[in-house]
Amino acid sequence: MHGLSCIDISYNELRGLIRNSTGIHYNLVDALQGNKGLCGDVDGFQHCKDYNDFWKNEEGFKRKQSKILYEEVIRATNNFDAKYCIGTAGQASVYKAELPSWEIVAVKKFHSPHPDMVVQQAFSNEIKALTELRHRNVVKFYGFSFHPRQSFLLYEYLGRGSLAIILSNDAAIDEFSWTVRMNVIKSVANTLSYMHHDYFPPIVHRDISSKNVLLGLDYDAHVSDFGISKFLKPDSSNWSEFVGTFGYVAPI
Repeated sequence: MHGLSCIDISYNELRGLIRNSTGIHYNLVDALQGNKGLCGDVDGFQHCKDYNDFWKNEEGFKRKQSKILYEEVIRATNNFDAKYCIGTAGQASVYKAELPSWEIVAVKKFHSPHPDMVVQQAFSNEIKALTELRHRNVVKFYGFSFHPRQSFLLYEYLGRGSLAIILSNDAAIDEFSWTVRMNVIKSVANTLSYMHHDYFPPIVHRDISSKNVLLGLDYDAHVSDFGISKFLKPDSSNWSEFVGTFGYVAPI
């Protein structure tokens, strides 16, 4: 496969030797995690006989990197200055941050430095959903910081912002053709189908609205904001209180 330039083989329960290939580039931990039986030498990193041992060895490095990343986010947003804010929701605000050691990311910062139980549940839901869902139309999740002063989540930055912004901008609407709109609809529908039927246990998003559909520069759609999502319990009844964004949920 000479045209292959990147690869992600995480969570496939693979075993055996990993052979080095200078033509393939990937983040070592992200691309290989969840494969307990892998071993070998890749991009200068010596793997242990058991990949779990390697993962444990990486933990100290990851903690150090996490501290550096936290400080970079604070500097890149000037301690979350309003001029870097690109959106605000009920429990959090989203900031654009250009990190020197990484790339441009979206940072979702929760308003309270000491979240109450509702906010903690939303924080936990987002992390659980985004670390487990594997779909090209789910926003990419890079990490989080649960800190006494600042709690935030890191996502990929999508250049056109939310669908709500596009729909409320007369200039942007001119480029938002019916073909593009149909592609957005199909992408969101495919994502929900995956969450409801192809993932176990099924996940119900519970807040699909134009604010929670983000668009890349090519108008590729990504579902975001899983704070009130619900993991359905198999072999039991499931119910919940009325939740969601008014105007996007069926009347009671």
